[in-house]
Amino acid sequence: MMEILVKWRPKDLTTFRNESSSIFLKDKYFLFERWQDYHIAFLVKEFLRFQERDARMARKALDGHPQAYGLLIELACIKSSDGLLGARKAYQSLYGESIEEDVASRVEGIKRQCWLGYCER
Repeated sequence: MMEILVKWRPKDLTTFRNESSSIFLKDKYFLFERWQDYHIAFLVKEFLRFQERDARMARKALDGHPQAYGLLIELACIKSSDGLLGARKAYQSLYGESIEEDVASRVEGIKRQCWLGYCER
């Protein structure tokens, strides 16, 4: 889609953006249309390296409610050892602390034991 849009003339692009109001919003201060924030967030997550995406999802789960901790278990079960190692390294480089320390300090009960057990494999 991006290759097609790049080749369009400016007038055609403006018409497309004006007719696609579900994707683009008129900016309040400047004379151009911009993407809605949730479309931008989706594209950012889509084009991140998968290790970085997993690390960000793990952090979001740790910052969220205890019901979100299941995401950590799912992440540990689905990923291969190399994928999990990559996510752990990405987490440490993004947030400056290891995911094991965060899990040990924030998660309680069987979910903590499961996650830490998977990290040791």
